[in-house]
Amino acid sequence: MSAAGTVRVWRGGHVESVHRFAWRLREPDGTVRGGGDIGPVFLRSAAKPFQALPAIRAGVLERFKLTPRHLAVACASHGGDGQHLSRVAEILLACGVGESALGCGPLLPRDPSAAAALKGRPHRIHHNCSGKHALGLALCVSEDWPSRATSTPATRSRRRCTTPSSKRPA
Repeated sequence: MSAAGTVRVWRGGHVESVHRFAWRLREPDGTVRGGGDIGPVFLRSAAKPFQALPAIRAGVLERFKLTPRHLAVACASHGGDGQHLSRVAEILLACGVGESALGCGPLLPRDPSAAAALKGRPHRIHHNCSGKHALGLALCVSEDWPSRATSTPATRSRRRCTTPSSKRPA
């Protein structure tokens, strides 16, 4: 598969990671432009900002007095350091749910320093996706849905991610 371009992420004077990309743009008339081969696409964590949209539209940030820092940890994969864990814990506390409700399993922090400093086994909050799950739980609380609504694809919180706001499910 050929790429349209390559992005190199530098940290401390060294290349930390290299990412190849392809892109597509569909014009209103249906014309498609882009670069790189079309192949399978795995959005994975790149979908997190879109998964946060239903919570934003529902006013979850305002209702629970969450800040842009809380939104940031929900829209990205975090490294599990103290700042990240604090933001996730604050989201859970604000909406009144515990860490056990997170739809992700325990995972060692990705940040090497945070992983080395960890005493004992990791918990769900250490998972790099815990911020996304915490904001999903806040949406469930806000909408009076069961908290399990964040973990299965057919649930309301996931349907809201793919449904235009004018056609949202009840």
